Amino acid sequence: MSFVNRNYAIVSTAGYDSEAPQMFAYKSADDTLATIKGSGYFNNVRPLPNVKDFIIIYGSDSSDIVVVTTITPNVLVVSGAETALANGSVTGPKTELLKFYSSVAVLTNGTTPVEIFGTTAPSNLTLTFAETFMTDVTAGDIILKNNGATVTTITKTPTLGASRGAITMSNTSVTALDSVTVESTTVGNVFAIVNFTAP
Repeated sequence: MSFVNRNYAIVSTAGYDSEAPQMFAYKSADDTLATIKGSGYFNNVRPLPNVKDFIIIYGSDSSDIVVVTTITPNVLVVSGAETALANGSVTGPKTELLKFYSSVAVLTNGTTPVEIFGTTAPSNLTLTFAETFMTDVTAGDIILKNNGATVTTITKTPTLGASRGAITMSNTSVTALDSVTVESTTVGNVFAIVNFTAP
């Protein structure tokens, strides 16, 4: 095959009047990495990269990151930019997965449990805090549950609009597709906000 422009994309660009390299990506399900890295393969590329820009290449057999080494009229030459590392040759700190913090807000429906995610939990996550805002003055408790097990119980306050937060929490580890609900022990409702982290 040959270069297909629709399989080529800008990943990042340098700012105006910047000397920083740009990064592009290209993928071909039909051409091997060796074919793609061959002389002349990128001759019809648009937008045209600059010398020292990077191209992430995904061939039909493997992938590589290459650097643009020369550009002359209608000829663009690339060469491998990465160094092969032997297994176990890199030591030092490991990368860590990032934790994402988020909140979901839901209005209770009296004594009927309300799924806080609309249906079941979208992924594995950890419940970190719960807070309620009173929408009426009916006494009772608000109960947050994870698969039927109580996570926390928050006593409602008789002041309209008042806020109360969870004092203690248990059963906070949620597995994808778990049922996480909030309900009131009485007909009165609250606006509940539940915080969580993922992964």
